[in-house]
Amino acid sequence: MNNLNNFLNLFKDKTKAYKSFLYINSKLGVLESFLNCLEKIKESLSVCANPDQSFSYFERFLENTTAKTTLFEILKASKFYRDLLFNIFAQSNTLSLLLTNHNEYFYWLLEELSTNKTKLIFKEEIENLIKSKKKIDEKKYLLREYRKKEYLRIASKEISRICKPRQIYTELSELADAYLEVALDIAFDKLDLEDKNMCIISMGKLGARELNFSSDIDIMFVHDNSNNAQSYCKVAQEVVSIISDVQFGSFVFRVDTRLRPFGNNSSLSMSIDEYENYYFSFGQIWEKFALTRARFSAGDINVAEKFFSVIKPFVYTKNIDINYIEDIRSMRYKIKIEKLSNHKTDTIDPLKINVKLGLGGIREVEFITQYFQLIYAGKDNDLQTNSTIEVLNILYNKGYLKPVSYTHLRAHETGRNLVC
Repeated sequence: MNNLNNFLNLFKDKTKAYKSFLYINSKLGVLESFLNCLEKIKESLSVCANPDQSFSYFERFLENTTAKTTLFEILKASKFYRDLLFNIFAQSNTLSLLLTNHNEYFYWLLEELSTNKTKLIFKEEIENLIKSKKKIDEKKYLLREYRKKEYLRIASKEISRICKPRQIYTELSELADAYLEVALDIAFDKLDLEDKNMCIISMGKLGARELNFSSDIDIMFVHDNSNNAQSYCKVAQEVVSIISDVQFGSFVFRVDTRLRPFGNNSSLSMSIDEYENYYFSFGQIWEKFALTRARFSAGDINVAEKFFSVIKPFVYTKNIDINYIEDIRSMRYKIKIEKLSNHKTDTIDPLKINVKLGLGGIREVEFITQYFQLIYAGKDNDLQTNSTIEVLNILYNKGYLKPVSYTHLRAHETGRNLVC
């Protein structure tokens, strides 16, 4: 009884926790296994962020699993997986619901958690999963289920801290690239288009290979100069639909295509000539910033290489003057004034701090690195990279940044919390 009282003292709502205990005893018939594991469960719950939520999800997970005895044996034997399970339940409603609805995924994690997957591995697994399906909706369903499962695995790596954040960003980006390749193949097959001189260019977080769990994917579609523009636009529309349509209660990724020339007022896919004419006639400073993160993600790499060779002189200007620098600074000041206008006092409520968009947030770190790129990368090719972390390292190693500035900026960029 003392053990039970000590256990219940972990919770804010002791009555609800006690009801869960009674339910485990009377309905699930695993009281002995639970009591044998009680001290170890208590140990894990005591260090998780939300014991009440965690135990509530555990009750639902336990109710749905058909291998209750095996589960308790695992929890008793492995502190690592015990902590992981209760931390998932404490930190993420989305992952908790996925586990309670698919309890077999926890046992899959025992084997797959430490796996590191590349774009090629993801693509092969996805293709094997959908190859027997003929209907697009059947494929869309499996694409969404696979993404949920892989998000669980990758997020569990973050929660258990078995790898560095940088590895998490990279693996999520590889997953997105694989999905874009698969979606492009599906679209070409559906439209029976043999001419595949087309690629997908990623921007933003995906372009920088710094995708996180809540990121949209910013993409542009580029085709080689041809008379088949209408067909390529249909392919692009199909890819966006496959990836971003909300079906079966979810999507694969939210897709944003507004970074292309003229945004939503232009064709979804444009030729290399059209991109060239636009950027050198109408291109703006903010588009230079965006293109510092542009990267090939899927499709015909030869088309991508031609595209980058064309836009490179627009993005990285070798000969700059004071007006060019002032245009960049003006953009920075406009952003800063807009942020300051959102705060009525000099004190910001800690609960309302926006880690991404707020003062000193991730977006500001990215802006600083892109600022240096637009000023210096025209003559310093080493700075022509789309990774924020890599740019920061180069800026420090080459003396563009003082040590104290580098340490401060890198801490802001790498210290973000990934799991939502």
